Amino acid sequence: MATVDSFRTLLLARFLLGTFQCGFFPGFIYYISLWYRRKEQAIRLGFFWSFSALAGAFGGLFAYGIAQIKSSKLAEWQLIFIIEGIPTIILAILCWFYLPDSPEQARFLNGKQRQLEIDRLIQDAGISHHDSFSWSQVLSVFTDWKTYIYAMIYICGTTSLQGITLVLPTLIHEMDQWTPIQTQLMAIPPYLVAFISILIVSHSSDYFVERSFHLVFTNLLTILGFLILIFVEPQHVCILYVGVVFVTSGLFSNVSVKVAWINNNFASLTRRAVALALIISIAALGGIISGQIYQAKDKPRYLTGNTVALSFIVLQTILIVILRLVFLYINRQRSRMNNEQINQQIERYGGNELVGDRHPQFRYTFHQSDDNEQQRLKIDQEISDRQEKQIEWDKIIMSLTEDIRINDENIRDKQITIDFLTNELKQKQQNLDELIKLDQDKTNVYGKWMPDCLKRIQKDQRFHKKPIGPIGLHIHCIDSHWSYAVEKHLAPIMSSFICTDNHDEKILLEILSSYSFDRRPPVYIRAHTTKVHDVSGTLKHIKQANLLSIYDVLKIDNITVECALIDFKQIEATILLENLEEVKQLRQSETLHWEKIDRKVKQVVEAWTSDGSNIKFDKTFRIYTNDKQSIKYFFTHNIESLSIDELENDIKRPHSQIQEMNKSINELKTIRKTKMDEINQTKRASTNNKKKIKELMKVIQDKRK
Repeated sequence: MATVDSFRTLLLARFLLGTFQCGFFPGFIYYISLWYRRKEQAIRLGFFWSFSALAGAFGGLFAYGIAQIKSSKLAEWQLIFIIEGIPTIILAILCWFYLPDSPEQARFLNGKQRQLEIDRLIQDAGISHHDSFSWSQVLSVFTDWKTYIYAMIYICGTTSLQGITLVLPTLIHEMDQWTPIQTQLMAIPPYLVAFISILIVSHSSDYFVERSFHLVFTNLLTILGFLILIFVEPQHVCILYVGVVFVTSGLFSNVSVKVAWINNNFASLTRRAVALALIISIAALGGIISGQIYQAKDKPRYLTGNTVALSFIVLQTILIVILRLVFLYINRQRSRMNNEQINQQIERYGGNELVGDRHPQFRYTFHQSDDNEQQRLKIDQEISDRQEKQIEWDKIIMSLTEDIRINDENIRDKQITIDFLTNELKQKQQNLDELIKLDQDKTNVYGKWMPDCLKRIQKDQRFHKKPIGPIGLHIHCIDSHWSYAVEKHLAPIMSSFICTDNHDEKILLEILSSYSFDRRPPVYIRAHTTKVHDVSGTLKHIKQANLLSIYDVLKIDNITVECALIDFKQIEATILLENLEEVKQLRQSETLHWEKIDRKVKQVVEAWTSDGSNIKFDKTFRIYTNDKQSIKYFFTHNIESLSIDELENDIKRPHSQIQEMNKSINELKTIRKTKMDEINQTKRASTNNKKKIKELMKVIQDKRK
């Protein structure tokens, strides 16, 4: 708007402004219905609408102040559009990112609060709660008579409101020939009174859960104000000014209650959204009418404009009273419906999804429901709940005996399972005890000083990273048949440590120096890693040759140790053979002479036999027979393939199962006793419930009379 330079661009800009702004007001009304119950909406809508009254109070004065700003590049009207438009744009951007679409998406609510809010809305909507979309629901709004009655009510109010808003500064100015700034100041009190009236009327409407009488009250206030403006002589300025205050406060305070009434009486999200959009779109025609009823030739009293506006308010009041009586009649008719009539009504409007506010159990909001109606609805609901409960109790009684029989069978089955698991647990515990002993012995084989050394390493806080070692603790031979051969190959580095840098090496050597031993364990400096070397190419060729590498029979629980063994001992390229006869056969064949595809694929240059002989596959083809040293680091039985942690975790499973089984058996025994008590309680409750249903049905019959 601030950039228009011709009448044509002005029309285009105004058209675009209206196009993008037209959905804001009905959208906000609909948005409120997503968060608040029907009896909580008027005050929220009133709070929102009250700021339009404040804008009327200070908007003109603010624009007058902006117009005093002198600019060589921008006209006064351009400054008004820019200064007043920038905050709106900023707020719109913030709303896009921070305003949630619904309670389900609200990040400022925790799970419990979110569910509470959703349950509140579902309970308030009752049987008409539906959030699905269908074109049938959209079309149903266009065929609903309420849509057009509400549209007529709304257009009557819009015509009068926009008319008086447009002419108010002129009307005040003509009362006593005030200056422009005085006129702006005198326009503030009516809007301030309107601001307060909106909040008071909206709060009262929600407090009493009443809409129509509040609308009639605001209209009576407006009618009084128009009568003053029409019949009081011009010289009575104060009285005329009071009339302006009455008209302004009455027209403005009417809006929030009116839109809350519309919001309340269209059920299902789709029908409500379409109804609001349609009604307010039709009501927008009031702006066209309002621009024509106040003519300059009618100054200073504007008798024609005030009379037409008065007529619209009188018509709106009549329509409100008629609609109230119709709603009262419909609510009472629905209260008298039996189940068959209720089902027929639902089917008539397309089922539960489409029926919306036309559901027989939906009650239109127009006043605080009379006590008899509210009580009857509550009694109906209580009877329905009790009947459903009666069915549940009957089913419970029938199933209790069968449940007890099944429980007895379950107890027997679970006891058999417990006996089996107990034996399994005993065997696993024996294996664990043996492995713990072996693990302790495994640490001692590196020296009796080693356990104490490892404790000191763990306690020392000077290390950048704790040294890894002895690395033999992280190496396990998963095939006991090859334990001897594997140990012969790895023995030189089994007692070594790996440090991440020179600093850690220095500290480790300091700790080791406090112990006496024949040969100090080697210390390697190597960065700790989390990625294993890729040896898949070498292993693939060895597997294709039907050979077995040392890498294949090892389980290494530390990646850094695994990489060190690959680098220092070439475990992926060192093969295992059963005896020297196989060595000879292998040498005579071309099996080991595969083509080197890339540098990741290594040639086999060394082998070990199961009895500990070492073979070098170089040009001289050397064989070193077993030196008969005994095995030290690995075990010759398969328990080595398991870790203590694995066994402990494995033991937890049957132990946990036994506990669960025992717990379940106790629960089943408790249930058996409880079910017997429940049978007796249910029978007593069923008798009392039937008696209560009869009493409630009698009350309903009395109220219908």
